[in-house]
Amino acid sequence: GNRTNAMDGEIPMQSRTNGAIPFRTAVEGMLQTNNTKINNKHWMPQALHCQLQQRLHEYNLVVLLTKDSLAKRARCILNRAGLEKFNYKDETTEMFEEPAFPQASSTSSEEEELLKKMYTKDAARELMNHLNIDYTTFGLPEPAWVAEATGEFYDVVDSTCKHEAYGISYSEEKA
Repeated sequence: GNRTNAMDGEIPMQSRTNGAIPFRTAVEGMLQTNNTKINNKHWMPQALHCQLQQRLHEYNLVVLLTKDSLAKRARCILNRAGLEKFNYKDETTEMFEEPAFPQASSTSSEEEELLKKMYTKDAARELMNHLNIDYTTFGLPEPAWVAEATGEFYDVVDSTCKHEAYGISYSEEKA
C-alpha cells in the first residue's frame, strides 16, 4: 500500500523489492500531491517559497542556476552587489571557480541523456504541468531534452540502488 497519504503533504510511494521502486511510481506519486501542502521544501514549487508567485516583481535579480552556470553567475551576483571580496576562500583562491562542481559525477549533457531515458515525453510534460506554477512564475521553457525523451528506464526497478539497472557506473576518478 501507499506509505503516506498524498493529501498529508507527502509524496506517496509504493514499496516494492526491498523499497526500490520504478521511476514511474515516483512520478505518479508526485502527480498525486497537492503542491501547496508538500511538507518537504525541496519538493515544493519554488514559486511558493517567500510568496515568490506574488512578489517576484519586487526582486531585482532572479537567475536560473545550473551546474554549468553556477560559478559564473555567483561571481556576477557578488560583483553586482559590490560583494566580490566574498568570492575568496583566501587571498588567491576564488570561492566560485570553474567548474563549480569538480567532484560532480556527471556533466549536464550526461544528466540530460539520463533524463531522456528516465522520463517518457508524456510523463515529463505531465510533471511540468503539475509544477506549472514554477514554469509560469519564472518563465521557464520546456527543457530541450523532453522532446527526445524515450522513457526506456521509466518502469525499471533498480533494486541494488547502485544505478546498475540504468547502465550507470561511477568511476573512482569522479568520486
